[in-house]
Amino acid sequence: MRIIGISCVRDEDDIIESFVRHNLVYLDKLYVINNLSKDKTASILNSLANEGLAVEMWESTSCSNQQDRAISMAVKKMAMLEPAADFAVLLDADEFIAAADRKSFIEDLEKIQPNGYGVMPWKTYIPVEDDLENLTPSVPATSRMTHRRITEGYQMYKSVIPKALFGKARVRPGSHVVERLDGGICPRFLLSTPLAHFPIRSANQLIAKIILFNHARMLKKDARPKESFHWAEMAASIRARNFHITTDEVRAYALSYSVRSEDEKPTGFVFDPLPSHRSVVIKYLSPGDESIIHRFDRYITRLQENNHIVPMVNTEFEKKEFHLIGAVRESIKQSRRWAKRRLGLSRKA
Repeated sequence: MRIIGISCVRDEDDIIESFVRHNLVYLDKLYVINNLSKDKTASILNSLANEGLAVEMWESTSCSNQQDRAISMAVKKMAMLEPAADFAVLLDADEFIAAADRKSFIEDLEKIQPNGYGVMPWKTYIPVEDDLENLTPSVPATSRMTHRRITEGYQMYKSVIPKALFGKARVRPGSHVVERLDGGICPRFLLSTPLAHFPIRSANQLIAKIILFNHARMLKKDARPKESFHWAEMAASIRARNFHITTDEVRAYALSYSVRSEDEKPTGFVFDPLPSHRSVVIKYLSPGDESIIHRFDRYITRLQENNHIVPMVNTEFEKKEFHLIGAVRESIKQSRRWAKRRLGLSRKA
């Protein structure tokens, strides 16, 4: 059986090497769409490919987080690029396949029928005290994934697409749902293999992830009302704290990440480390816990380089003073007022 992975990433140099090395234990090849990364993500991916790992990087230039379109297009391309592939696993850079080994993962994938798709349940991991106080770039992220939420609050899943649907289905935002292009029924098959999810890893990473990704979400013109709902809520909360997040608050955010406001927030966590793989050894170090200022500076640079201009809503003042037609109209009005004043003066004389 041939299993491929597809991912779309941006500025994930603190976790991208761990992501590639760990998931290639289960996958035959990993296709990574690099979406305008300005950190070391691209150079790390190139180094991993040059090392001989089965990872291939593609470039995407959308600033508005069109991840679902990029993933859907990549799945469509697999029909030609990967004719021998049996399944495509859709992953984010903070997601790790948590099967005991490749054999058990294959046995799980065999549950998926050609007319449907598989879903892997999230298990969200949270940082413990040692992770937050002793961040070391040379330590694999998987070594720090030791504690997860006891409950998910709101259970979410990631999709696995069988070969029969390559080019015949679209992926919804977040890769949580797959739909047939012809409108037919696309049943989903629940897999027993969990997907270990490590979205919150430090205070600075949390702030950058939520604030910048929420800006990208807002720039997305066709975003659905509840798409990435947790980003907007968390961004508002971080701003209310004046961008200062304590160690306890980092854990609190991790516990409530992606949980809807109407659902009960998880409060407890349990020791449940990932399967250990000797191949996950970090060789290409990232700068470490980078500040939000550097990340925001790179984000603005991306917008400038891609001429991604947010439309300006003109106030009445701008319409009158700066808009061409408004300026002409205002000039005519002023001329009429001047003429009336002159005529009034002439009658008095």
